[in-house]
Amino acid sequence: MGEDWRNIFVGFGWGVMITCAFFAYTDYSAESNATEYKEKSLLELQIEYKKLEIESLKRGDND
Repeated sequence: MGEDWRNIFVGFGWGVMITCAFFAYTDYSAESNATEYKEKSLLELQIEYKKLEIESLKRGDND
């Protein structure tokens, strides 16, 4: 009977480790995707700013 309990605990331990590894990996993937999106949107904002800056220079709205 003791061997059965040992197998149950070992199986449970493996299940917990695999589950934690899965969630850690998916959380890391989500974080890297969010960082990539943030960098992309920052680049888009910089491009938009440059376009507005060029338009203001064409109009002669220099500060």
